[in-house]
Amino acid sequence: MVTRLALIGAAGALGTIARYGVQLGVIARAAHPATATLLVNTAGCFLLGLAWSLFHQGELMHADLRLVVFTGFLGAFTTFSALVFDTAKLARDYSPVLAFANISGQVVAGLLLMALGMLVGRAL
Repeated sequence: MVTRLALIGAAGALGTIARYGVQLGVIARAAHPATATLLVNTAGCFLLGLAWSLFHQGELMHADLRLVVFTGFLGAFTTFSALVFDTAKLARDYSPVLAFANISGQVVAGLLLMALGMLVGRAL
């Protein structure tokens, strides 16, 4: 149990660092921080679909590895709270229409990219 928790924690740390790296890259290009959240959430949804597909395809992913990937890395990499925060800021600072486009666009893109990740995973 302790080893499993340590692996999940380490994967979570890597997911957090990866998210921060994406955020720094987006901000360095003078884009709005919401762009980083969009990129992270949609990429995370694709990776979720890919990993999910691989897990269910002939049990290729051991249960402990599944916990590490889904709960550890992807749980830390994709942050719904950042989506909500950025959307609230867009509504307050710019417009409710832009805020709605942000949240609905990320949900739709996430669902589409998860499906694409599942298709790619099945093809591997």
